[in-house]
Amino acid sequence: APLAQISQSSGFAFAGQKPSTIARVATDMYLSENNGTSWTKLPATPDAMTKGKVAVSADGKTILWRSSVNNQEKCWVTNNKGANWTASSGINFSCYPMGDPVVANRFYAYNRSDGYLYVSEDGGISFQKSGNAGSNGNARIATWHGKEGHIWIARGSTGIRYSSDAGKTFQTISVNYAEVISVGKEKTGTEVPTVFIYGRVKSG
Repeated sequence: APLAQISQSSGFAFAGQKPSTIARVATDMYLSENNGTSWTKLPATPDAMTKGKVAVSADGKTILWRSSVNNQEKCWVTNNKGANWTASSGINFSCYPMGDPVVANRFYAYNRSDGYLYVSEDGGISFQKSGNAGSNGNARIATWHGKEGHIWIARGSTGIRYSSDAGKTFQTISVNYAEVISVGKEKTGTEVPTVFIYGRVKSG
């Protein structure tokens, strides 16, 4: 695909344990296995899917494609670079799915309508309701690169919700406002990740 089309992509994701493997979705789904130097369009498209969001498993072998088809939320999974696709169940809501950075068969999806995190332990084939982080948060969760089970969700004026057990339970991190959250490299000499937010830590 021409590099000019990258700016039209609606979703990007990379493999947590193999970061040179990147998937992106525009009108179609594309895969790069050389850190974005070149891209290959996947050979088949399931169920008239286009645009939407994409997640990649930690080992780079599974790609999850979530989009809306005829006003219905759909999600499909491939384990062979798009030659065949399998419909995913339990994720029929608007979301931004994400693979666990370490556990290859685990995916997450936050439902901002009911406030629950949905988790797949079978490579995205099915999702089950897990812990409640509260509704109306940012659909794009943050994970900790190189660590399993850590999840942050920005929830606007109600702060940040954090889980260290793959979404089973959540605790509140108090900030004045958090619109978007991202997690970076650990500070030198520590095991604590650097957390970035678009928001306000304190009022004023």
